[in-house]
Amino acid sequence: MARIVNRFINSSPDGAYHSPRMRLLVVLFVSLQAIAAPALARSFYIRAGAGHERSRDSAVRDRDCSATNPPALFGCGFEARGDFGRAPVFEAAIGFGSRARVELAVAHRSLELDANANFTGVTGAQPVHAGLRSTSAMINGSLELAPRAWRLRPFVTAGAGAARNSTDPVVYAFPGISEEAVTITPRGAHTNFAWNAGLGATFDLSPSLALELAIRHTDLGRMRSPRGTATIIRPTRTLEIDIDETHADLATRGITLSLRWTR
Repeated sequence: MARIVNRFINSSPDGAYHSPRMRLLVVLFVSLQAIAAPALARSFYIRAGAGHERSRDSAVRDRDCSATNPPALFGCGFEARGDFGRAPVFEAAIGFGSRARVELAVAHRSLELDANANFTGVTGAQPVHAGLRSTSAMINGSLELAPRAWRLRPFVTAGAGAARNSTDPVVYAFPGISEEAVTITPRGAHTNFAWNAGLGATFDLSPSLALELAIRHTDLGRMRSPRGTATIIRPTRTLEIDIDETHADLATRGITLSLRWTR
């Protein structure tokens, strides 16, 4: 297992998985997969659920605040700080196992960036808004911490995979200048490494049907507004300029309630 973990970590782009937290997550994920492997041939299941999540605080920043060709949108020391609000999450999974489980889970979230920028030379609030849709696919491993004979059984879970984050044009408003004064950056869609970890409980409704409640932290990578053309609308003129990429970290915490049917 150690060789598998080291190979995964050392192959990561730009050292993305080298932090102690990511090493711990990878070790837990691989361990859960190894524990679940003997059960793969025994119990096939389908799981469907829905829940509610709240995003972590985040900030929209330049990819490179000192970029000049094309120029950075904010420049060093400036950003738009806020979050992506609260939103429902819908999830479906197929998997194998009983006490130890491995599954492929697909989830969808629709979020809304609500932030405030701090551009220099502008008085008053600088609200920032953008719609965001995230669809993730992850391999999850779960391990129940109680005997199968117990009707209510706690479990731990972790998983990793990818998230496709699609961002609408980001609108920076400047009501201190005028009601119509905005700067609009391009829409974008990017695929990111994603992971989750959490805990929950399984409650048997029948020999083949179970209710599953899970609390998870989910890291979906980043939302990105790509390098491209920004539209600047002011009371006296409208112009377009090329700008470099901006991005913000995207992570949520929430609760999901699922029904799991086992063949």
